[in-house]
Amino acid sequence: MKSVILVLNLLFLFNSPLFSNYAPNTNLPGPYAGTDPGTGDNYYSVEKVKERLDEMPCLVSKKFDKAVEGYITGYVVRHRERGERILGKTIQYFPLFEEYLREHDMPEELKYLAVVESALDPKAVSRVGATGLWQFMESTGRNYGLEINDQIDERSDPVKSTLAAIEYLKKQYDRFGSWELALAAYNSGPGRVNRAIRKARSKNFWKLRKYLPRETRNYVPAFIGATYLCLYYEDHGMSPTMPQLDQILTQRIEVYDYLPFDRIAQVTGLALSTIEDLNPAYQLGYIPESQKGNYLELPKRVMPAVVDYLHLKKSNTIPKGVRWEQVLDAPPLNADPNESYFSSIYIVQEGDNMESLLQLFGCSQHALIAWNQPERDFILVPGKELTIYHPYKLLRFEARVEMPVEALPARQNMIPVSPPENPGTILNLPMVRNGKFLVYLTNGGESLRQLSLLYDLSLRELVLLNPKVHPDQVLRANLKLKIEKREG
Repeated sequence: MKSVILVLNLLFLFNSPLFSNYAPNTNLPGPYAGTDPGTGDNYYSVEKVKERLDEMPCLVSKKFDKAVEGYITGYVVRHRERGERILGKTIQYFPLFEEYLREHDMPEELKYLAVVESALDPKAVSRVGATGLWQFMESTGRNYGLEINDQIDERSDPVKSTLAAIEYLKKQYDRFGSWELALAAYNSGPGRVNRAIRKARSKNFWKLRKYLPRETRNYVPAFIGATYLCLYYEDHGMSPTMPQLDQILTQRIEVYDYLPFDRIAQVTGLALSTIEDLNPAYQLGYIPESQKGNYLELPKRVMPAVVDYLHLKKSNTIPKGVRWEQVLDAPPLNADPNESYFSSIYIVQEGDNMESLLQLFGCSQHALIAWNQPERDFILVPGKELTIYHPYKLLRFEARVEMPVEALPARQNMIPVSPPENPGTILNLPMVRNGKFLVYLTNGGESLRQLSLLYDLSLRELVLLNPKVHPDQVLRANLKLKIEKREG
């Protein structure tokens, strides 16, 4: 009888909001009801899964039961392709989640909750209307400061929805003192959790679980399954479906004035679909005017052009007769999505650490690891070769002027792999000698990274000599930068 009830519960789960809250309903895998996957997958073993689960660091108390096994096999056996797509999206969204979770002194493991909620799809919409990466209902979203109207739905804004989710989760943890119960309250509301506590006379999730709504009973098992996927996917022969570099190497600015997507496309040459994918909160193809500011996220390689355009627009100095580019709805079918980038090899030096290298490369740790090798084997040791990616060009807006950049110079520990076909001309540096270093006077519009590429300089030294300047910051004119002094 218990077996029949268990099977019925798992069948219900397959059609529950936990799995059916997307349009279309294809993002999260359904549970697997048996102990033997029966797929011939040589990478799956129940005993090995149990061993990994025992040693797995996890935010919640772990228990290996049919529900937990169902979620794990769903990710790594039954719906491997979906699991690999989710893993690819972690490269895009986990750096953002981790940044804000650290900033608010919250456990970074909460990032796995977005895997459960939306499969990391910012446009996910449940059958009851919950929306975004963190699946906020409209009323809850408004209560936590999210703007929702016909122009903008900030439940789909990765930054603002993440901040709202952090606030909500912190409130529930402060209320219950347990992450298991905080997660359950996130799914079903604190009132239902309180009723379950009273009925069970216990705050132990696994004891009060049967008194929760059916879809919430397996919410913590789903969280355990998502954690397992992200930590042990390579043990099951899985690889992340890599996002395009334009989705990884991005920059975010605040925009206060009305800005249509088609004008962004004209300024940058990006397809409308790319702009829409990176800015999912905007409902009508434009960023509305806002006194508090709205986020615009674009590939780093084109953001300088947008900053130029916005500056000229604000000062009413856009030249007349500018030839606007044709707007593309989507990239051509035969286009290489990464054709705007080239790769280089960096050889790790003594004293290198992850933080300094990420600043040097202008990428996230998730991206660096994905470009090279699995996380558990990723150790920085002198002599290790790292593959990194850079844009061929940093686009500027001067009636569509493009500024070519050179491949990383083959000096010291940097080896160019695929340099641009048409490198730019190296200009004379406007430098002044000043003791141990030289002084560079900016013309306006440069960045440290661009200067390092254009003039065969060490970005590491530029950052160390100019610690207040971000490598990708667009610099104003007549700014004095310290430059490493060359021998001779």
